[in-house]
Amino acid sequence: MYPYRPDEAKRLLKELGYDAKNPLRFPILIGNHDATMADVAALIKNQMAKIDVEAKITLVDEVTRVDRVLVKHNFGILRRSIRFRG
Repeated sequence: MYPYRPDEAKRLLKELGYDAKNPLRFPILIGNHDATMADVAALIKNQMAKIDVEAKITLVDEVTRVDRVLVKHNFGILRRSIRFRG
């Protein structure tokens, strides 16, 4: 686990040319059938906003998700369900 250091994250992003005026942007692709993962995506989006990174949550049906991920390879972050095995 890494320590929470948003100032360090901002510094590293600035080194790469990103800042509040030119933010890093990425999509988070979520299946619209899973409300829990949509909530997780919202948490990720809110955390990223604290370091001036813009995440856009896109809810899609399963057919569209499979097409974008497996066929077109068109996604930024894909969040799948978390499963615990006992």
